[in-house]
Amino acid sequence: ADRLNNTLLDQAAGDANATIRNWAARLTGERQEASEATHQRLLKLAADSDPSVRLAAATAVRQFTSGSLTVNTPPANADVNPGEVLVSLVANSHRSDDRTLHFLIWMAAEPAIMRDVPGTLNWFVNEGGQYMPLTGKLLGKMMRRICDTRDEAMLSQAVEALGGLPAGDRPLLAAALEGLIEGQRGKALIPAAGAVDIVARLSSDADMKVASLAQQLGTLWGDARALKASLALLNNNSAPQADRIAAIKSASQQKSDDTRAALMQLMGSAAADALKTEAVRALMVVGVDATGPKLLEQWDGFTPAVRRAVAELATTRWQWKWPFLGAVEAGKINRMEVPPTVIRTFATSKDDTERAKATQLFGKFNQTPAEKEKLIAEKRRIVLSGKPDLAKGHETAKTACRVCHKLHGEGADIGPDLTGVGRSTLDALLANVITPNQIIGAGYENVVVETKDGRSLSGRLVEETDSRIKLVNLGPTEFVIGKEDIKTRTVSEMSLMPEGLENLPDEDFRDMIWYILAPPQDGPLTDEKRRELIGAEADSASTHAPIDGESVALWNPDWRVIAPEFEGTPKKHPEYGGRKNVLETHPFDDNKPSALERVFDVPAAGATLTVETAAHERGDWELRIFAQGEVLKRQLINRDNGTWQTVTADLGKFAGKRIVVRLENMAGGKDDWSYEFGYWGGVELKPGGALQASR
Repeated sequence: ADRLNNTLLDQAAGDANATIRNWAARLTGERQEASEATHQRLLKLAADSDPSVRLAAATAVRQFTSGSLTVNTPPANADVNPGEVLVSLVANSHRSDDRTLHFLIWMAAEPAIMRDVPGTLNWFVNEGGQYMPLTGKLLGKMMRRICDTRDEAMLSQAVEALGGLPAGDRPLLAAALEGLIEGQRGKALIPAAGAVDIVARLSSDADMKVASLAQQLGTLWGDARALKASLALLNNNSAPQADRIAAIKSASQQKSDDTRAALMQLMGSAAADALKTEAVRALMVVGVDATGPKLLEQWDGFTPAVRRAVAELATTRWQWKWPFLGAVEAGKINRMEVPPTVIRTFATSKDDTERAKATQLFGKFNQTPAEKEKLIAEKRRIVLSGKPDLAKGHETAKTACRVCHKLHGEGADIGPDLTGVGRSTLDALLANVITPNQIIGAGYENVVVETKDGRSLSGRLVEETDSRIKLVNLGPTEFVIGKEDIKTRTVSEMSLMPEGLENLPDEDFRDMIWYILAPPQDGPLTDEKRRELIGAEADSASTHAPIDGESVALWNPDWRVIAPEFEGTPKKHPEYGGRKNVLETHPFDDNKPSALERVFDVPAAGATLTVETAAHERGDWELRIFAQGEVLKRQLINRDNGTWQTVTADLGKFAGKRIVVRLENMAGGKDDWSYEFGYWGGVELKPGGALQASR
């Protein structure tokens, strides 16, 4: 970048090839030369018709507004004012549904926004409405960011500015209020009285959505009128369920007798399970010693879903634990109705008497490795007996797996995405299902928090700011906790995924396992694929560290990794050979390759597959590219001409079709079965001539 001058970069910015214009933006950001020429070039690139060029321009602006791409640090040149370029990016991208582009525009704008909050608010008030929906997303994020500062004066200024939004900009105002509500969760920051009054007026706004959101926000701030309206709404049977749930969430921030009474009234009504479950979660926060026993009195009238929520509530405070255990011991609660997650909480308690009572009531919690291996062997025989019903397996997986995991876009984001991890073979999947605590991937640890008011909460840490953290658990259930309310915070050695799925009826277990192994989106379950899936794992006596399958999945969730555990692979390297985010694989044996698979809808205009690969410095291997089982290319991968090789394959003959693409790491070359490690630096599918990166 240092060897380029403004003339060359200006020529590149005007090139007919979008890739060249993309590089012009990237190199402009790398140079960080604050000049009028740079400003005009970025202004032009920000208005480019190609979204990939605008994305590169946003990245370049971020390099000017902050000294780091991912962490807020002071800019190299504090005098740089990127406002005009940012406005151009917004104006030319507001109708796009490209979430990555929108996020990078926010990343570019955020440092500049927080350096001039008054000026930015003024722009949103006067200009923001014409660039919806993108400005709504940006203003909502800005409100959250302001809440994170815990600056009462800045929050007051922001709310007062929102009061000046034109009547025609109610969708923009609603987006801002949503950002404020999210930013206030965990620990409300109350602004000046004038700002509170503005929100109180908005709770009577003619726009129903604005009025509802203002009412929720006022409830969070303790406004008596707003709280009274929220409590009435949550028990209003004629109100939409979504509005009632929002009212419950807002009311849960106010630990008052009126709030508890309204929530208990809802629990005694004929309300839907979703409402009662949300009410139980609110009672976890606002409940008192008598709350747990009162809920247990209604146990027989609850559905299984609500019983599960009440059982989980019982584990969060010691005042609620013993009444629950007593009800189980007395037979008022059937032991078989107690969820595995609840049993685990009691069985792993720090309190000796709780653990002893759990063992008495529920039996031994942890099985020995030998018992687990025997159970896996038994379940393997069950899975391989009879013909699976994938439709029934899909239904079982919805309730047993997708409350936490995604598979081909369906499900929740609590655990790893199963599309690309944990199901490469039957043995791998059974081990993950039956022994979930064996390997807990980085980023998926179970964080346990004890609060100063006596609650015990746990879940995966998905967000952390200077003032709060957010945990997600089964359900999905969210806990937003202010840091000043935390007494202790630890990382558990237990996975969030509960044990016990092996207790499903044999037929349901078999159907579920086969659905996860071979869902219809992966193509038909042929005899060859079945043999591949039930193949034995690599030598379990390997002395290498356990495979971090979740990290492998994060290499690229779109691609399914089919590879044995061989000398520490499959493995994701943060950096290898000058490339970032590199996957390493190895064949099963000299006749059976490891592979990457993905379902891809080829556009009518065709597509090109580009693969960046490398070999071990002491070995070589053969790359094979298949589409719908047809060999498109075979190429030897070695280091004769450098570390990395780029291989392409034309998918034009499959235009307009949904196909399965398979990339194989096959033993081959000069020395078969000698350092046949494959390194995958990047896999790109370029449909219709427009780049769509798969990572």
